[in-house]
Amino acid sequence: MNNDVVLSESTDHIVTITINRHDEVNPLRGQDVSELRKVFDRPKVFDRLEDADDRVAVLTTADDKAFSGGADLTDPSVGPDPCVAACDVGNELAAVVPNTDVLYLETHVKFCGGLITGVADRLPHKIAGDFTLTGARSDALRANETGMVNRVTPVGEHVAASMDCADIMGDGSSIAIATINQFVRDTETPLSPSEEQTVGRRDLLASKRSGEQKEGAMAFVEKRKPMLRGR
Repeated sequence: MNNDVVLSESTDHIVTITINRHDEVNPLRGQDVSELRKVFDRPKVFDRLEDADDRVAVLTTADDKAFSGGADLTDPSVGPDPCVAACDVGNELAAVVPNTDVLYLETHVKFCGGLITGVADRLPHKIAGDFTLTGARSDALRANETGMVNRVTPVGEHVAASMDCADIMGDGSSIAIATINQFVRDTETPLSPSEEQTVGRRDLLASKRSGEQKEGAMAFVEKRKPMLRGR
């Protein structure tokens, strides 16, 4: 599934997803988030991992200057929250190069979507507070030391390092990986209020947009029994 902005390619149980936006900081717009979600939602991706075509995803960008500046605050379109793109995919591992800076600037633009509060369960609270409240810039070394990223690689080797991890996980026990992911989500990284709202809204929208709801509404109007799949 490819378009101009979100590219994906699957090989040996690994799907490589590339954000192909060449803006200054690769901002994500509503349509971009929708396309990212389609990659994760397409049949046999991360669903019943023992049978899935893709078990691991490597998310990268075609631009060397920045990975992503997050949601595009100038986007006038109505789209899903960025969290919708991967809110239930699993745990993430991050590889960066030495000249990487990690920062969060929502408070500087007088905005808060609430999703960032989840870092308080993933980082030491003092670090999380400094990161979210002040917009403090962390270089690659500090990001690695404080647990924001998993490893620092030589320049240009971050994708290869990620692929090495993906190869190991792709060849591992899918049931064990799924169980670990679930346990970590349930015990160590609970969803923030905004993330919970996002997940609920996503599930409700899936029901609203389903063929069954459309058929049910039409059957009600036409005063007949709905013709649903499997019946």
